[in-house]
Amino acid sequence: KVDSVTYSEGTDAAAFTNTFTPAKVTLKAFKNLIGKTLTKDEFTFEAELQIVDAPKATAKTKATAKSIPSTMTAKNELDGNVTFDELTFNESGDYAYIITEKNTNEPGITYDTAKYIATIHIESKDGKLVPTVTYKKVGDDFAEEYDSAVFNNSYYVAPPTPETTSVSVTKNWEDEDNVNGL
Repeated sequence: KVDSVTYSEGTDAAAFTNTFTPAKVTLKAFKNLIGKTLTKDEFTFEAELQIVDAPKATAKTKATAKSIPSTMTAKNELDGNVTFDELTFNESGDYAYIITEKNTNEPGITYDTAKYIATIHIESKDGKLVPTVTYKKVGDDFAEEYDSAVFNNSYYVAPPTPETTSVSVTKNWEDEDNVNGL
């Protein structure tokens, strides 16, 4: 697409100016924690690029896939939001990342094992690259779309078992004269 044409003063020579704006995409997730207050950077998430060599993938799509990160990590914010690094796409095409939460085996935490597919569709419209991102949960028959990947964890630590104490007692009765009649 030609954005502007200018003519140099005193000449019929035209200068064509083309601009290109790549598509920018930021993958996101959300963390819920039940049983305790969420802290910043408490949980880690991964987004892993899936192989882009489907029969429909063009050489340009494959080249773009090589220029974007194959794996990204991000941590949660205090409010539960998780934001991955911004991705830049210079070609139209379809890309997919699998988003998961890393289980770091923190005591008392039950981790969500959900996996989400973030599908990125880059389309050329009116000379611009326009991204669309959809999130679907793996194992959910891909019927429902989400605004982001959502991970629900719970925290529970069993209360300590109370200590018990036992006391042995022996009673000795000394009444040699049988005063009490026993």
